[in-house]
Amino acid sequence: MQRQNQRAIIIIVIICAVIIPLALLSMNPNINLRGSAVMDTPQEETVEQPSPADSADAADSQAPAEAAVAATAIPPTPFPPTAIPPTDVPPTATSVPEIGGTGMPTDTTSELVVEATETLTAPPETEATEEATAEFETTPEAELTAEATPEAELTPEITPEATDEPIVFDIVITCTGSGTTFTVTNVGADMAETAAYSIDDVEAGQAMLLSGESLTIDAGFGTPRLMFADAEAQPEMPCLPPPDLAVTLECALESGVTFTIANISGAMQAEQAYTIEQAGNETVSGSFQLDEGESIAISAGYGDPTFVSGDLNAHLETPCNAPAPVDGRIWLDSDGDGAIGVNEPGISGVVVALVNADGYAFETVTSDDGHYDFFPVGEGNYIIQVRADSLSAEVQISADPDGELDSSAALDAAPSENYTLNFGYHPLGTAILSGMVWLETGNFGTRDSGESGLSGVAVQLLDANGEVIATVEVTADGAYHFDELSAGSYTLRLAAETLPQPFGVTFNPDSLYDLETPVTVTAGEIIDGIDFGIVGTF
Repeated sequence: MQRQNQRAIIIIVIICAVIIPLALLSMNPNINLRGSAVMDTPQEETVEQPSPADSADAADSQAPAEAAVAATAIPPTPFPPTAIPPTDVPPTATSVPEIGGTGMPTDTTSELVVEATETLTAPPETEATEEATAEFETTPEAELTAEATPEAELTPEITPEATDEPIVFDIVITCTGSGTTFTVTNVGADMAETAAYSIDDVEAGQAMLLSGESLTIDAGFGTPRLMFADAEAQPEMPCLPPPDLAVTLECALESGVTFTIANISGAMQAEQAYTIEQAGNETVSGSFQLDEGESIAISAGYGDPTFVSGDLNAHLETPCNAPAPVDGRIWLDSDGDGAIGVNEPGISGVVVALVNADGYAFETVTSDDGHYDFFPVGEGNYIIQVRADSLSAEVQISADPDGELDSSAALDAAPSENYTLNFGYHPLGTAILSGMVWLETGNFGTRDSGESGLSGVAVQLLDANGEVIATVEVTADGAYHFDELSAGSYTLRLAAETLPQPFGVTFNPDSLYDLETPVTVTAGEIIDGIDFGIVGTF
């Protein structure tokens, strides 16, 4: 385009260079144009000296010619007044026909007169070239800049999209005692609208965070997954609930104090130490580690031990005392004397009860040898009872600890004491007869203190027919007895031949003062006190 403009300007200039002289010539026919413009060497000009006549003619016509030139101006064009920029078109010679006196062109080439060349061509070309060059060098750049400007004007339209600050979330995951916590902070641009957030694909809430604002979301235990707008977060390791330990304690008579530690929440991740402080500054230590739902029991003995483990601390308000062992024997009291004889067996299978102050009964059963025991028995008031329905119908009570012969005995148990309570039963259907034979020394008819038994004397048992059925010898203390007797009538008699001579009877049960006395017994009856007092000079 630029080159086309340059060529157009060259053509216009050439046309003007031809037309203007012709116009001047037509206005003033007296002007004589001679010679030719040689374009091969524009730096050199050939000047022909005019004759005097020509000078005069030229002087006369100069003023009108200049006036004509001034009056004839080049009409304005849409192009700016610029000089012809340098081109790569080589300079060419322009032939101007010579106009003679007849006004006809000739075949010869003539030079332009100096005056016309300088006035019409040289000065404007030189001045215009300098000014136009400057304009030529700057104006096209300005025009190109203006044409390129629309491209620059497009920049504001695309810049906001390219440089808009994005919404960026910084998510911090922490595991606390209540579970997983997500802390979401907007470190980018403001959110334009509210967005929902979900935990494990279940909507949990909505939020709109401006730049710099934060949101805290509790998500529970495990590995919850958070989704908020286009952000997503999930812990790599599960957040486990912390352990929740509780301790209980119990005083057991058979073992003492027992501490039970239970974990009702999350699993313990490490062992936890404990100590048990007992009486006398004795300390027992250990450790435990429990999964959720597990428990452990730790025995601590008697007294008032204290359990300490971390935040756990437990002890009894009152001491747990050692028990009082209670035992005894149920035996067959064959002779009915209330004492366990060497050859008297125990009664097995008898139920014995330990009844506490609240009426609650602890029961046990006698072994083969008639032995029973209660262990442990704590401090307090109890009653020992022999269950009559567990005994044979062929026996009845003959001895018990409190002498009431009611198959029971009261017990006031103290800590660490041992208690033995025996119960004797003699066979039903057999009677027992017993008594004493003593030597009178005064106060006849009554055995006084210091009066000894009369040992060596034989006592005979006679049946209803008067037949001697049994004989026993009085012991050193003067006692005798007959057992396993059937119900019926009997007679007890002292064998005279076994008595020292002379003698006399000071007492017998029938008050006849002889050596015998009758007696009748029922089944299982025990008759004691069939005594005889003897006096003599021996």
